[in-house]
Amino acid sequence: MRVLRVRDDPGELAGHFPGLPVVPAVVELHWVMEAAARLAGGSPTLRRLEAVKFKDIVRPGQRVEIAVELCPTGDAVRFRVGAGERLFASGRCLLAPKASTA
Repeated sequence: MRVLRVRDDPGELAGHFPGLPVVPAVVELHWVMEAAARLAGGSPTLRRLEAVKFKDIVRPGQRVEIAVELCPTGDAVRFRVGAGERLFASGRCLLAPKASTA
């Protein structure tokens, strides 16, 4: 599990949304793919998202836990973005097969 604190600089979140900055969903997915890369030992390519739910917003200054589990076949990861019992996002990322080096 990776734990991070979202920077408290609303300038980085400009446009999401003025007066009420939130972390865009694409940033949360980027965190997930970074964690997946550490598990997979490389940079996996996202093929498709499944059952992705964004349940709550992530705000500047918030502590966030990113939990990623690589499926035994290596072609998908399940993820949870949360803080304790609070769930921000969850789902499954299907990954493209690794290119053969032979």
